[in-house]
Amino acid sequence: TFGNIQVPAQGHFACIAKYVDTAFMTPYVAPATPTNIPIAEGTAGSTIYPNPATDLLHIDTAGEPLSEAAIVSVLGQRIPAPVSGNTVDISQLQQGIYLLEITTKEHKSYIKFIKL
Repeated sequence: TFGNIQVPAQGHFACIAKYVDTAFMTPYVAPATPTNIPIAEGTAGSTIYPNPATDLLHIDTAGEPLSEAAIVSVLGQRIPAPVSGNTVDISQLQQGIYLLEITTKEHKSYIKFIKL
């Protein structure tokens, strides 16, 4: 819901663009369906530290074994994440904001982190 306007969600995504059409002076809300930018499906108790980080991110999956991890840029690009145990090497990333996709046997979650 956006104000008094219902915007249908598609899957796990619900993106809204709002602007005022100056020709008619009315608000306009347009749903959009991103194809490659994930939205959190549930954190499942996973945390990462330190955040912000420079070289390594440590993943705490609340006792669940880590199946895999991937890094997603703000542009939606998937970047290979070298994982060793519950540690991800981010030293090769440029400075910026990223999402870490964490997959365990039971859950998948996305956690935002900052690379310094």
